[in-house]
Amino acid sequence: AMKKMSLEVNDYEICRRLETIMMTSKEDLSQVVVKSLLDNPLDFDPKTLPEPYGQYIRHFVYMVKRNKNKVLIQILIRQ
Repeated sequence: AMKKMSLEVNDYEICRRLETIMMTSKEDLSQVVVKSLLDNPLDFDPKTLPEPYGQYIRHFVYMVKRNKNKVLIQILIRQ
């Protein structure tokens, strides 16, 4: 989901680092936590996760908000 929303160089770097961390320590993030994050990212609290995941989740939430704003702007421009 993060890769699809990546627009900037740092987005891609964040995705790459998160993938690396997730591959090396799968037991830190359960499927339930990941599903909750993907289903409702704006209500997800990154503080509930151990570091270093919090910083990546905060960036993911930022990307969701940024992309949501871009869609709204595009809709307004078309009207």
